[in-house]
Amino acid sequence: MKLLKVVLIIFVTFVMVSAVLILINRLRSKGLNKQYTTLGTKVESKHFTMEEFKVAGRTFVLQSEDNLHPDPLQESDALSYLRYDKVNRQIILQTEEYVSSTSGQPVNDTRIHQYCFDMDGKLVSHDSAIYHMAQSRKSIVLKDYIAPFQKWKDDKQEIYLRHFGIESFSGECLNPFSIGGINGSSPCYVWDGSGYFNLKIAGDTLRFKSPAGKADVFFTEKHDYGTDLSYYELPKVLGLQTPAFILYRPNYGQHRIFIIKRKS
Repeated sequence: MKLLKVVLIIFVTFVMVSAVLILINRLRSKGLNKQYTTLGTKVESKHFTMEEFKVAGRTFVLQSEDNLHPDPLQESDALSYLRYDKVNRQIILQTEEYVSSTSGQPVNDTRIHQYCFDMDGKLVSHDSAIYHMAQSRKSIVLKDYIAPFQKWKDDKQEIYLRHFGIESFSGECLNPFSIGGINGSSPCYVWDGSGYFNLKIAGDTLRFKSPAGKADVFFTEKHDYGTDLSYYELPKVLGLQTPAFILYRPNYGQHRIFIIKRKS
């Protein structure tokens, strides 16, 4: 009986402490909502803007290089969703769209869309073809500045997570045999919510809010957050801060691209 009472006290204490911490978290989120713009709405700072560019197709095409070379303006053995055309000075994005078969077959065809942006971040061309789009040999892949194990809470990073706003709890993710957990193809987050991100660029800061998740129940892993974000800049040797790009790529859902430009 005494043991049961102790267990009950511990449980009630845990629930009460958790409730207080979640309340504090949500109060902080409410305060930050005035400073952070939801991704998809125009984000502005003193010198820069970030706006979504709508694309056809649901997913971005992962592009590759053929040869390894240490010069960031040479071809490299890497994968990326964005390429830089050195001759035409354009940034290239490709997307995939499933369309009805042109041959009358019951299976869908894959239409590749190619978007080319100039050095001001403006669209200069949009072409499409079934299954394949030829790539210029004079283009290179751009680097994603969000690492696979990004130190999200390190404010020395170009992009970092200032705050994670808790919105919901998923007890199913505590089951190691659940789909999306250990045996699933995508992470299962115990905590779902919004990430409040600071993107530092040329001495300025763009502040935006985007979906994020946390698989760690007790927040013991400081930097471990799921964001589905990528951040691309031009090769630094060009000395240009913009255009830059934020990509949002959920495992299931529409991929989205946001273009960062300097204000005119």
